[in-house]
Amino acid sequence: LFHGSEVAFWPNAAEHIAGVLQAVPDDDGTEVILESTANGVGGVFHDMCMAAARGDGDYGLIFVPWFWHDAYTADVAADWRPPRAWRGYQTQFDLTPAQTRWAWHKNSVLARACGGSVDEPCWLFKQEYPATLEEAFQAGGVGSFIRAELVVAARRQVLAPSATAPMVLGVDVARGGGDRTRIIDRRGRRAGTRLNQVIDADDLMEVAGAVARAIERLGPDMTFIDVTGIGAGVVDRLKEQRYRRVRGVNFGGKASEPERYANKRAEMWGRMKDWLEEPGGADLPDDDGLHADICAPGVKFDSASRTLLEAKEDIRRRLGRSPDGGDALALTFAETVRAADDRRPRQAVAELDRPAR
Repeated sequence: LFHGSEVAFWPNAAEHIAGVLQAVPDDDGTEVILESTANGVGGVFHDMCMAAARGDGDYGLIFVPWFWHDAYTADVAADWRPPRAWRGYQTQFDLTPAQTRWAWHKNSVLARACGGSVDEPCWLFKQEYPATLEEAFQAGGVGSFIRAELVVAARRQVLAPSATAPMVLGVDVARGGGDRTRIIDRRGRRAGTRLNQVIDADDLMEVAGAVARAIERLGPDMTFIDVTGIGAGVVDRLKEQRYRRVRGVNFGGKASEPERYANKRAEMWGRMKDWLEEPGGADLPDDDGLHADICAPGVKFDSASRTLLEAKEDIRRRLGRSPDGGDALALTFAETVRAADDRRPRQAVAELDRPAR
């Protein structure tokens, strides 16, 4: 019999599970329970839960919403009326007034701890007291710079393609250590609909070749590549091949709005956040890995009150990986890009960027 507690928060969960479960025989009478508060999308606990929900493998999924607990109620004053968002929450889950009052009070405490709103369920309340399986995992586990609810909404939304918006590619080049290169497209309100590629290769020439093939196929109006680490070699190779609409971006460089953002990386992520928050919404692929990467960075502010994202090295120590997909999508917001002016079909425009034969 084995009971693993708070598995989602184990620093080396995959290694621990792979090792300790070998000590539990498959005979009748043995049992393995892996339980935890959720800790965002991604990671071995999330992956195992999703597999169990699909019926894959030997595990069964048990999810217990907070309102199944009889003790989670509070006295309701005669003049108390929940805020609008909480009234909707009460209706959605068929809660009693006593349950709603308890949840509102608990949320007010947790919201102050994580900088959320007392007038609606904050991410920390949803993590600690989820009402649905999806809600449990959509919370980020830290005070994420980009709220998971925005990504969930974009994954659900399907928008019509734009005929006039420029197409931009973002390329985050892996630096090794388990990270992988990511390429993603964005055109207007849609991202990752034409290309959402992971490249597991250490050879820069192989990466450059993959980016070149993407340019050939899609004919983007601009391709932005992270040159903070080893990405400069990819940019140099593409320019040698006469791909002109390619631009390197230094994440640590100066922001275009230096009064708001501490560096270029924070600015690009800030623009991506604004894009997700705009009333028209956004359209993202239904991709757990991309979701996890977009919600990975925390945020703080420097001495000048400018936005500063959690360092990639700190994210890697905390999560065991770098948010490559989020960085790739953020790169598509590096600069304002205009669509080709000659109005020729996109294939013909793409032909201008191809190297001479």
